[in-house]
Amino acid sequence: MPRRCSVDQCHILKNKIKCTLFKAPKEVNILTAWNEAVSKANGKSSIAHYVCQNHFSAADLISVYNNYPGDLNVC
Repeated sequence: MPRRCSVDQCHILKNKIKCTLFKAPKEVNILTAWNEAVSKANGKSSIAHYVCQNHFSAADLISVYNNYPGDLNVC
């Protein structure tokens, strides 16, 4: 079964648009906030498994990384 956005009316699967899906966080406080946001968007109680990039503001997404694996100091 393909991964899909947990927001019911999301158009990425229907229109076959490629975008990044973010897996729900494991931290309980953040996961609760995700589930509340998805439930509000869906108009019913929902559990967020994945949410696509279209449901985040540009400021919420990290597009430039400052630390790369080669930057690690090994003792």
